Amino acid sequence: MQLIIPAAGRGTRLAPLTDACPKELLPLAGRPILDAALLEAANAGIPDVTLIVSPVKPQLRTWARGRLTLAIQPEPRGSLDAIARAHPAPPYAVLFPDYVHAEGQRALASLCVAAAARPDATWFGVIQLTEPDRMGSTARVDLDPDGRITAVHTTRVGPAWHTAFAEIRGAEHDRRIQAGPLDDDRVLTILRGLAAEGLLYGHPLPGTILDVGIRAGYADAQARFADGRGWWRRDDG
Repeated sequence: MQLIIPAAGRGTRLAPLTDACPKELLPLAGRPILDAALLEAANAGIPDVTLIVSPVKPQLRTWARGRLTLAIQPEPRGSLDAIARAHPAPPYAVLFPDYVHAEGQRALASLCVAAAARPDATWFGVIQLTEPDRMGSTARVDLDPDGRITAVHTTRVGPAWHTAFAEIRGAEHDRRIQAGPLDDDRVLTILRGLAAEGLLYGHPLPGTILDVGIRAGYADAQARFADGRGWWRRDDG
């Protein structure tokens, strides 16, 4: 399976911290944030990792060269366009580097195990928003007892399950993406179509997921890793 990490955004929500450093390389307990994504991939047994970067992030390209496959998104055109530049073949995983699993970077492995039960479907890691001010905008979903996502909402009001961290896309998801323009305005329509056909699932992620893409979330992550509530997985397992 291929893992795609979209990292072409400008990180404006973390300004001015990102004025001189890409958000993916901001420090967290002595390591760049992006290390969390690489440890997730290693823990899930995924060696094929592609990082999507933009021309405005030369530091990130330099850091990643020789460690990851690089693909360039020449200008901001949204996530569908960015991910397509990795030329993925389903099933493939997408991991958003704004999210960090606090306790040993094992969330992607958990999602992969769950997704193996329905490889034709698309799977999202889902969480419950206990502290909404420390988490950026996510999609709210309804889950049935079997984990199937039965509805996708645009408002935070209501049931507590929200998409976060990563997804594994099946063949039908990819077919729907390719059937139209690579426009992020289509994302919600695609997800609702998959839900209507019983091809969209949510897997509750273990432990604590931190959103380091916003100031409050990054500060929370720094505090957790400093006082022992969060820790880096050892590179050797």
